[in-house]
Amino acid sequence: MSDTFSAVKAQEEALLCRSYSRYPVAVVRGKGSRLWDVDGKEYVDLLAGIAVTALGHCNDEVCAALEAQAHKLWHVSNLFYQEEQLELARLLLSTSHHGKAFFCNSGAEANEACIKLARRYMRKVKQRDAYEIITLGGCFHGRTFGALAATGRESLSDGFTPLPEGFKQVPANDLAALEAAITPATAAVLVEVVQGEGGIVPLPGDYLRGVEALCRKHDILFICDEVQAGLCRTGTFWAFQQHGLTPDAISMAKSLANGLPMGAMLATDEMARGFEAGSHATTFGGGALASGVAAKCVEIMLRDK
Repeated sequence: MSDTFSAVKAQEEALLCRSYSRYPVAVVRGKGSRLWDVDGKEYVDLLAGIAVTALGHCNDEVCAALEAQAHKLWHVSNLFYQEEQLELARLLLSTSHHGKAFFCNSGAEANEACIKLARRYMRKVKQRDAYEIITLGGCFHGRTFGALAATGRESLSDGFTPLPEGFKQVPANDLAALEAAITPATAAVLVEVVQGEGGIVPLPGDYLRGVEALCRKHDILFICDEVQAGLCRTGTFWAFQQHGLTPDAISMAKSLANGLPMGAMLATDEMARGFEAGSHATTFGGGALASGVAAKCVEIMLRDK
């Protein structure tokens, strides 16, 4: 280790909470698929910021969009109409069958929005006291309390219990187990088409279509977590499109703004009836700066396929 790296490492240990195990690399610059550390060593970046920088570091078009937006408008809160939000919503909704968008700051928040909307839709629109969310073994949906409860992994919840109630987990690829878990209290089934943190596990199309069929049979919601597998990673814009699925809502984040904190939920017009003014909110979600950059990222993804 160089003296420069050792100095950075010492500062990190003194200043930051011990919540990460870091690789022995201190990055100072990136361009395209390359990174450079404090000692000038060059790397090919195969991690991409944990599936985030899909368009490369410091992409020239994205940088230009960021600079232009930075000189126009950063933040006014969701108390005002903003053109940048609307343009991003139009672009995202053009890729899918959904009718409404909600913007937030991360994948965990996007999944929280899906969970909250599912519960509220069932109670306020369907007039059913259905609140349970069923997920699959091997899943990962985030580290906020609701998303952590949905993930259901003891190694991640160690020391944080009790987690919120209202979540069940069944083995993946077992439709009988899923149907047995559905009760009048079930609001939705939440799945990843490709399980990311579980080891990059693509779930079979026949199984996923079976999951959706069970949701339709029992009149519950079908939700897909597209945080890692969405946004052009599987050959279609969304992973669910590989199998002809029609989820009621999807969550996304990661590469949506190529590194700026940005998440979103897309929902059908019907499911979106579960939200009304004041029922869910975020201070920074869909701010002008992040939305302007995300719109450029989606535009590039659509253009370049």
